[in-house]
Amino acid sequence: MGYGALLADLGMKVATNSEIPISLGTEAMNLNTPLFSAEEIEALRADLIQPKAREAEPVDLASGDHALRKVIPIVERRLELLSGAIDLALARALRENFNSKADPPDVVGPRTAMGTMREMSIVCEIHADEIGLIGFIGMETVLSFLLIERAFGSAIVDGPSAMQNWTTPQRSRLTSVERNTLLPTLNSLIAELDTRVFENEGGKLSLEQVPAGLPPELPPQVESTILWKLYLDIGGNPSGLALLLLPNLVEILIRKDRADLSVLPFWMSAHLGQTNVTLRAVLGNINLAVEELVSLEPGDILRLDASQEDLVPVQVEGKTKLMGSPIQQNGAFGVEIKAEYL
Repeated sequence: MGYGALLADLGMKVATNSEIPISLGTEAMNLNTPLFSAEEIEALRADLIQPKAREAEPVDLASGDHALRKVIPIVERRLELLSGAIDLALARALRENFNSKADPPDVVGPRTAMGTMREMSIVCEIHADEIGLIGFIGMETVLSFLLIERAFGSAIVDGPSAMQNWTTPQRSRLTSVERNTLLPTLNSLIAELDTRVFENEGGKLSLEQVPAGLPPELPPQVESTILWKLYLDIGGNPSGLALLLLPNLVEILIRKDRADLSVLPFWMSAHLGQTNVTLRAVLGNINLAVEELVSLEPGDILRLDASQEDLVPVQVEGKTKLMGSPIQQNGAFGVEIKAEYL
């Protein structure tokens, strides 16, 4: 049986005449429960047809992936607030013009997580008083050295935004003095993380440096993490930082005295409700021969296949969902919704 067919069987054909409960973590399942949702099966099928530059990372279906994915909408919204706070903090420290862009947070395995952190010039563990290690924060080379230069008093005219011949550092390892120089900035970012993401729950957050030259190490029981990256373009020099959050953050984000799992669907609905969609009102259509098209001149009138009395279809992301009448209001054209399109 091919891999794609196996995925389909896992999601659609797992059945038995008797239901035998299976314990996976804290959730009860039986043999009739699909291991994958329809969306996950489609995503896996799409991934199978993509060319692979590296081997796929093994995934444990009994791991905490599903628990982490449940809190992704909560984390994503709060990280949007965090990215704005980080921009302000870095702008004050760098005194440079830069553009920033953040990836959506994603659930990744240990290999991807540690591979990302090994690319950083400095990595610190994030600890919460009541829980212990909850993640890592890392900073890339260009951003690290520029913050160090500013801390030691370099002028704004000496930076990448003002100097055409500004070159990136030729080394990635930092000295102990340079690492300690970055700690005040990293601590200010962690304070924002505590306020924006964790809402000061779980106890005060603190940093512990990962020793220079040594890779960060995940606890052996961790099978999945949330990875979030913020990219910066500083005078044409790409850099950024990465945040890695461990599964025990669920204990901070979802507490019995703050929120129950039953409210998660409502939070996800609110998150979805802020998604932008494109609406288009179609006044009419016309078919023209190419020779007629190229001979059109200013003043020519095109007759559409609809009259002024006809309702105008309103399309949502290319699909007709509503019907309305054209109107003019406050000097602008619009459509007054009359009915839903069935």
